[in-house]
Amino acid sequence: MSTPATGPKTYRRHDTAAERLPENVRRRLERELESVVTVVDTSGALIESLGPLLPSGWRLRAFTSHVEALASLSMETPIAVIAEMRGKGQDGVRFIGEVASSMPDVRRILISERAEAREMVTAVNEIGVHRVLEKPLNADQVEEALEGAYAQRRRELAVEYLLDDVSAQNAQLASARTALEERESHLLHSERLAVLGRLTDGLAAGIAPLLDELNQVVDRLQSDNEDPDHEDLLSIGHDAVESIGDIIEDIGRFTRADHLELKREPIELGEMVRRTTRFASYDRRLRLRTLVVDADTSIQASIDARRVRQVLLNLLRNAADATNEGAKITVTLRRDGDWAELAVTDEGAGMAQAVADLVFEEFFSTKGEEGLGLGLALCRSTIVQHGGEIRCATALGVGTTFTVRLPLLA
Repeated sequence: MSTPATGPKTYRRHDTAAERLPENVRRRLERELESVVTVVDTSGALIESLGPLLPSGWRLRAFTSHVEALASLSMETPIAVIAEMRGKGQDGVRFIGEVASSMPDVRRILISERAEAREMVTAVNEIGVHRVLEKPLNADQVEEALEGAYAQRRRELAVEYLLDDVSAQNAQLASARTALEERESHLLHSERLAVLGRLTDGLAAGIAPLLDELNQVVDRLQSDNEDPDHEDLLSIGHDAVESIGDIIEDIGRFTRADHLELKREPIELGEMVRRTTRFASYDRRLRLRTLVVDADTSIQASIDARRVRQVLLNLLRNAADATNEGAKITVTLRRDGDWAELAVTDEGAGMAQAVADLVFEEFFSTKGEEGLGLGLALCRSTIVQHGGEIRCATALGVGTTFTVRLPLLA
């Protein structure tokens, strides 16, 4: 049962520490911390004598059974529990020990006779009794014990609530910091793109006439050529001129976020792979690697061949940068359902997964100052606009595979 205090009007001491608490913590304490004491007394005599001695504002919950009292603690947690050390049919020490095990935050008070001093010491030392009150009880004695228990619990909860506040504020600060870092990163990214765009536009303006002249020279050589052995070399020269122009155009388009206008046509992917790897074999770095090509020649797709060729060239050059002289680089082309899978595999050192997760990000490079950090970002942009996908699989000490998936020609 629950009984309000009917004793003398007493008041808690002025708590200056509580006044320094934040307003939200004080309100939470007032809302959640109630002056409740649970008393267990099988005879009823303790309950009868204790009721009038309670300080004003305290509510007494009285039980004549240890089992009922323990069960009640899970429904309403009191500030303190009070039990007699010895009583008719009860063992207060044992009950207090069970409370200490199940509800360690509840203050534990024993009522004893003076003759039980030795047992009191044992109870305090072994089961953690917080306070022992000797009979006969008086109002000051009870008030001091209960108000002390209340003050201690209030301090404990105040610390807990303050830590909650600190944790919440830290989370807000972390969120604000993340947002600020993202904002700074976005601004830096925009500035980089703007600078790169201006440089690319200037480069394009200067190099475009030279590329046109070089193209005309190659075209003239091709038209005048009568040696079949030279035809392949001249085709490679023509591809090289186109490749330079495509790179400059792609970077400029990328920095302006322009949409790529694809010039799609049905292409035999196996032939495109053969021609591209033939062209790549003249690269200074790739000449020092072993290039193995295994391509299905029956696969067709509707693609912008020049753009996809540029993707393959980029992957091959990255593979060369990731390997030592003599290492094997394998290019495979396979059919996978309605998709064509083009893969470039190297035998390099591989990458940590945290690095692999960033390789398609703009301005991220594993080559330090030698890399611009746009190659793979451009590759992804090109493949995605073809309706395909590109992914990276890597393992430290094993190597890396970049796989491009493109929809097959219907």
